[in-house]
Amino acid sequence: MIPVLLRVDIDFSFGLKKGVPYIMDVLERYGIKATFFPVMGPDTVSSHTKKFSQKGYIKRIMTMNPLKMLAGFGPLFFLRGKLLPLKYVGSGHPEILKKIISAGHELGLHSYNHAQWANQWPNLPDTYIEEELKRAGDEYRKVFKKDCRLWGSPNWRTSEYLYHLLDKNGSRYTSNTRGNSPFSPKYGDRVYKTVEFPISMPALHELIQTGIRKQDTPKIFEKCLTSDYNQWVIHCYYEGILEKEMFENVLKHLMEKGCTFYTFEQFFEQTGSGCLPACEIDSITVPGGIGKVSCQKTFLKNNYFTHLSANL
Repeated sequence: MIPVLLRVDIDFSFGLKKGVPYIMDVLERYGIKATFFPVMGPDTVSSHTKKFSQKGYIKRIMTMNPLKMLAGFGPLFFLRGKLLPLKYVGSGHPEILKKIISAGHELGLHSYNHAQWANQWPNLPDTYIEEELKRAGDEYRKVFKKDCRLWGSPNWRTSEYLYHLLDKNGSRYTSNTRGNSPFSPKYGDRVYKTVEFPISMPALHELIQTGIRKQDTPKIFEKCLTSDYNQWVIHCYYEGILEKEMFENVLKHLMEKGCTFYTFEQFFEQTGSGCLPACEIDSITVPGGIGKVSCQKTFLKNNYFTHLSANL
């Protein structure tokens, strides 16, 4: 039995409305539970027009197939918040969030304003981080009338003050980095209690960005597996709308290879938090990614990258 934590990031409203129902149907068919991370505040998809000058961004759009994007997202998806009213993602669709919970999945927070967090990193002011957690939490409480202590940072970009707040709020686990195994975040001499569950596997859109063929992705994922810990992140707009077939092919292949899928809570309850290594956090650019992201320091030398180079 090979454990895989399945994380579903919900960045935009159209991904929540169109992608989540499909992903939930697939997971129900295979008897899988996952942890969903919705943005709780405004849909900031229109801010992506500013990224066209960023190295690698136009290539990413082209590999996603612009015509397929128009068909799947709608012709005005980049204009939301510019010519069209700005809508909220998670809290703007409470009925879908409630369906996620009622289906037995886990729900965490993926920020209030995804674009602001991602764009300000690594210079995130402590006051901003505190306000971001508060505002996302407030939106969650409007829907569920209770607190949420699970956080997954936008673009996998974190800071020490975030762990300070998570410890203060009583969080048991979180996911803000790329890495290879669960750990206790360490900054200087201080070790934080909240367990970090890092993303250990590549994202599908990253593989395609590097030039890997869709039909080769199941084998790539198989090579990236480890026996005791794996985390796979998918996105509603990509696996739930643009690349449904590729997503399901990888999912089926992993199950055939003996993988069992877990929510974060299920994995935490099964493994606990004892005897975890204290690891420092650094930053890295992953193959197919744009810009640096936070990572477990050991991931700089011990990662899945070598499994990709042989296939390019």
